[in-house]
Amino acid sequence: MIICNQCHTENDSSSRYCKSCGAPLETSSSASGHSPSSWFGIMTLRLVVTILLLWIAGVILVNLNFIHQLSFPGLNLSTTGVIGTVILLTVVVLLVKYAFDLSAIWPQLFPRFRVGGTLFSGIIQLLALALAYSALQPFMIGLFGGTEPVTILQVALAICAVWVVVWVGMEVYRAIPGWIENLRHRQSLSTPPRSFSEPAPALSHAESRPAPSRFDVSATTRSSTSQSEKTVIAPKNKPSGGE
Repeated sequence: MIICNQCHTENDSSSRYCKSCGAPLETSSSASGHSPSSWFGIMTLRLVVTILLLWIAGVILVNLNFIHQLSFPGLNLSTTGVIGTVILLTVVVLLVKYAFDLSAIWPQLFPRFRVGGTLFSGIIQLLALALAYSALQPFMIGLFGGTEPVTILQVALAICAVWVVVWVGMEVYRAIPGWIENLRHRQSLSTPPRSFSEPAPALSHAESRPAPSRFDVSATTRSSTSQSEKTVIAPKNKPSGGE
């Protein structure tokens, strides 16, 4: 078991990232030296190449004459059916492991859409359950020769499928408040702020005309002109003493 240094969750010794918070574990991160994006590519490529090699190996084994003619006395099983079942079950195990690794590494790749790893992991797990049923159904019919084991298998796989759907639904339900908050934040950023234009304050009657400055030449000229006019006009109105 490996304990995560961030959330203190126990993980499997083969895990590279924490299954709870997605943080890289010390042993995997220091030993491999790969970034999350490069490790995701390596993990996906390894899955595809392994499935392709299993398919090629199955085709080769089935076409061998000594294997094709092999039969099991007392059992309604063919060699090709057994080989196909083993290959499909191996693919199921690889898909389930890939699904859990994907859900652990996804938060490192896409931190804003953490629930996406859960969605893809759930889809892969449901696909793995369908492949497991396709592999086990003919094997159990040929081995037991009845429909009751197949019914038990159907019930067990249905319970697993319901568990996967509920797990994905709970993760989406937990992520909904974060989606709403991000949507509100984006709307607040995209909406331009309102410009409030305040009206100019009304001037009173006393403040309607500013007081003339001492540097105002026109005001000084007008005042000196009015004073000279008063000086000239005043003697004309004064009566003469001889009359």
